Formats: sequence, C-alpha cells, structure tokens
Amino acid sequence: EFGKGKNIVRLSIDVTTSTDEEVLEKKVRRNERLIDKDRLPKIKYCKSKKEPQRKGQLETAARVIIGTDEDGVSEMAEVLEETEKPGIDDFYIQIEFLEEIREQLKYFIDYAAKKRLKSGDKVIGEKLKALGEIEKILENKKRSLRLPQKARKNKLYKYLTALNAAA
Repeated sequence: EFGKGKNIVRLSIDVTTSTDEEVLEKKVRRNERLIDKDRLPKIKYCKSKKEPQRKGQLETAARVIIGTDEDGVSEMAEVLEETEKPGIDDFYIQIEFLEEIREQLKYFIDYAAKKRLKSGDKVIGEKLKALGEIEKILENKKRSLRLPQKARKNKLYKYLTALNAAA
C-alpha cells in the first residue's frame, strides 16, 4: 500500500526467483485472465496500514511480479548482512523492482484497453493510478540515491520489463 487519502494504491506482489519463461508466462497469463474477466485482484485477508479500520478482503490495483535470480538474492543477502538497518534502501535492486512493476502496469493497461471491457475505466483507472505513484517513487529514488552498484539486468528483469515489446 502507498499513497494517501483517496490516492491509496494497493498492489498484490508475486515475488519470484524463477527465470523459467514458462513459469513467468503462466504468472502473466493469470493476471491477464483477471483483466479478461473485468476484475481487479483481491487480497483475501488484509489489515490495511493506510486505513486501520479496514480489515479483510481488499481490491488491489494490480497483481505484479517482481524478482531477481539466485545471484541477485545472494548479492542482496550480502548487502543486508553488511547494513546496520534491515531493508534494501541503499541497494540498486529496489530500482529494478520498481522498473519491473512500472513496465508490467503499462503492459496490463494496454492489455485492458485492447479488450475494451465494460468497466474497463475502473480496471484501467486503478492501474493508471498505481503507475503514476510508481513513476513518482521511481523518479524520487533515482534522484535521491547514490548507489555504487550497477543493476545487472538479469534474465528475469529483462522478461518482466519487455512485456510490451513482446505484445
């Protein structure tokens, strides 16, 4: 969850280390089927940090896939071991994750638009709202971070950020 007031955006995030294209394709197709049914993904059991009074089932803007390969996981573990505070605040992988989300949101917006769904305005609108928030976060992160690491752009990253090119 991120955002404030009426601009709260929720994403369902599928985290993976698989670089198997069949596995990734299956995950993407699952998300497309939701769009085909003109539905937003739901989180069955959730306690909202943004809206503490809300509990239970929540609709999200989109289900997205993020991840890195085994080498990325190892690098992340090393960085986390060396830092005083837990998290990935000073690690390039956060930029990769945000870029993976951004590109998938763009893909799913285009996919929904091509389907010309009856309530497509809601499906597309929620994804557009999420895309706007992700782009703001990404831009702020890129401006504020001085990361010594370079993104490796592994096979998983390339797959998740190239969905529009493949469509």
